[in-house]
Amino acid sequence: MKRRVNCVEWDSHGELFEPLPRKDGSLVINIPEKEVKSLITDSVAEKFKYLDDAIVQENCRPKIQKVPSILRDNKKFIKHYEPRMIAIGPYHHNNPNLKNTEMLKLKLASLFIKKYTLNREVLYSKVRRYIEHLRECYEEEATAPFRDDDELAWMFFVDGCALLHYIDFAMTDKEDTMIKEFKEKGIKIEYLVYAEQDLFLLENQLPYGVLKLLISCMSNKMQMEMSIEKFIFSIKDPRKKDKQSELKLLQKEDPMHLLGPLTDYSKWMSRKTKCHAP
Repeated sequence: MKRRVNCVEWDSHGELFEPLPRKDGSLVINIPEKEVKSLITDSVAEKFKYLDDAIVQENCRPKIQKVPSILRDNKKFIKHYEPRMIAIGPYHHNNPNLKNTEMLKLKLASLFIKKYTLNREVLYSKVRRYIEHLRECYEEEATAPFRDDDELAWMFFVDGCALLHYIDFAMTDKEDTMIKEFKEKGIKIEYLVYAEQDLFLLENQLPYGVLKLLISCMSNKMQMEMSIEKFIFSIKDPRKKDKQSELKLLQKEDPMHLLGPLTDYSKWMSRKTKCHAP
């Protein structure tokens, strides 16, 4: 009795059959089971795992990606993914053109910790504790330049605190007070204006999990989360800075990064506009 699997035929003893002609004139190539097994080396067996992983990865949480190379070849497109003032996250952390603003992030992070009387050691430790999960939010090549987990955790810690303080500044009702403090600390306001444009570039994103970890140490967690939400929506509609957000996207499900709810909000507004169109 013979078995046939994917055009490969053998009997129970692994004997080779002669090629079987088909009606269309083509032949079915028969290979003994033993020969099939002998051809599957360890390196080939390892490659078969890629087939399984390719399907499994489709169900995994997406990563914070770099812009595809086909778009990077267009020099006019660079302004849409490469920051010009401040680097957030690993992709442009070592950009020599942005080194001058590293001190800006340190100042913002320090002011954030001071304003809310937070314990900086606890803040850092929370980020460091989940560094493996945060590392997996990027492709391996993105975090490879960092010497160890401590260095990567420090980058997330500083960038996260700086980002939260900037959002706090952008949404606060006491803007004049913060501007005065910024000037006293040598922070140029025009830097912050340009920095806002950098915060919504694809390659300039932090995992939202970093912000959640930092916010968890605050006494007024809800207020900061609402500030983030209003900040995101104000990018699309500046009038929403002083209004209650129409959506609770951040409360529904934690996004991968700030661009997630901004994209969702844009889609929602588009559908809303179409529904009200005459």
